[in-house]
This record gives sequence, structure tokens and C-alpha cells, in this order.
Amino acid sequence: MSKPLRLKLKQKWLPFIYAYLGRAFLKVLGLTCRFRIEGAERFAKHAENNKCILMFWHNRITMATEILLRAAPQFNYAAMVSKSRDGEVIAVLTNSYRQARSIRVPHNARSKALQTVIQELENNDEIMIITPDGPRGPIYKVKPGIAIAAQKTGASVIPMSWSTNKYWELPTWDKLMLPKPFSTINVTLGEPISIQNEGKESLEKGINTLEEALLSLENKSH
Repeated sequence: MSKPLRLKLKQKWLPFIYAYLGRAFLKVLGLTCRFRIEGAERFAKHAENNKCILMFWHNRITMATEILLRAAPQFNYAAMVSKSRDGEVIAVLTNSYRQARSIRVPHNARSKALQTVIQELENNDEIMIITPDGPRGPIYKVKPGIAIAAQKTGASVIPMSWSTNKYWELPTWDKLMLPKPFSTINVTLGEPISIQNEGKESLEKGINTLEEALLSLENKSH
């Protein structure tokens, strides 16, 4: 087998290997942890009859699936994932769950990514998952895309956050959080947020509202 072919096969299969190892690890980790979830009933009741975007900070992505499988397993989810090397692993991991699928979007073409989000919200009943400070930061800053998508489609935005006093902080741009085994994970699903479609002023207000909501939940879940 030639070296280029070996490299091509390696690039093709490594994301699958990493993703399924990651899924197994997170499953076992989740089984050792205790989850305290606030707002799940309100979230489920609202999502039954409304288009929804679920948002959380990028560094909370590790436990998102384990949380949703406990808080609202009856829904289907679609996660926006960037077309990058890291995104490939996340996409495979997301698609490995029956209730979820990934939607690949270019990380350097914001208008195209936004158009994709709007189309998906208009044409599908899944709950859209967006990390508003992803895929590359700055950390804890909501970008306009999620607010524009909510404006254009009338979708409600549901903020979610989790915290624990026992976790590892990875040396990534977002300071990725990974709970330690046997920790207690406090999860909060916030009130639905609607963003008025009344021009630039309401958009800026909406962005600030989303950012404040996530930061407030972060403090509350500690």
C-alpha cells in the first residue's frame, strides 16, 4: 500500500475512531455522575409546539448529549458543526445518536452558514443546537448569527448551561470543560427568548439579551 493511500485511509477513519471512543468514554463518565436538571419540563412543553434553538457555550459541549438524553430524549436534534478537522469528529459523534444529526457549515463563510441555519429551521421540526461563541471564539461572546436566525424564523432561543465543582479544564481557546468521574453536574435550561424582527436595534438588543441569559445561567448553575 502506497504512503499517500495509507494517509488517505488514516484521515478517513480516524474521525470515526475518535468519535466512537469519545462516545463510549462520555457514556461511562455520565453513568458515574449525578445530574441535577432544572427547567427540563418547561423546555419540553415549549418545544412541543414551537420552533426552538438550543444554545450553550462552546466549552459546555462535552456533556450536551448526556444531558439531553436525560432532560428531553423525546425530541430530535440538529447540531451546527463547522467543516474543520475538529468538526469532523464532532459530526461523526453527533450522527452516532439516533435522535441527532449534524449539519456541516463552513466556519469561514458566515453568510452561507446563516442561510443554512435559517433553511433548516424553516423546513424541519428538529431542535437546532448552536454554540453562539463557536467555532473559534471569542469565548463567551454571542455572535449575531443565532439572533438573526431567530428573527427570520420566529424560533425561540433556549439557553442552557451546566457546571460542576470537579472538572478538568482543557488548554483550548474555549477552556473546554470535562467533568471528573462521580461529580455532580448542575444543569439549567432557561426561559425561552424571542427576538423581535424590527431591524438593527432589535437585533443588537437580542444579541445582548442572549449573552446575558447565558452568563446568568452560568452563575446560577454553580
